[in-house]
Amino acid sequence: MYVCVCVSPPQFQCCGNINYTDWFSIPPFNKTVPDSCCKTPSPDCGLNTTSSNIYQIGCVNLIDKWLKENFVIVAGVALGIALFQVRTIIIANNLVARSTSVCGDVAGRAVGCRVSPPKRTHSHYTLQSVP
Repeated sequence: MYVCVCVSPPQFQCCGNINYTDWFSIPPFNKTVPDSCCKTPSPDCGLNTTSSNIYQIGCVNLIDKWLKENFVIVAGVALGIALFQVRTIIIANNLVARSTSVCGDVAGRAVGCRVSPPKRTHSHYTLQSVP
């Protein structure tokens, strides 16, 4: 599996997937690295790959290690987002069910539903026959 770590997060101090030479096989870089791989970033600092100014270690193992160390936090945030989305779906479903429950078939005739503007005390629904 190939994963492109296109921008090295500064806190990881890394370059490429496995190491900095991963960038050499990508045509636009032509044996150079992005400036984000430099220990002291400056314009065009990635052009000189023999410099000691380039992070040698790849990002995949460092990011993997960080995810394992922070698994509980990452899982908690993901679970929180998922629960919020499920709650929103349930609320939307209840609102749709409530608005369509007063519309339906009365005495074998099709009945339409018109919702009046809400009043301060409660919502007002009016049933109206559909020809």
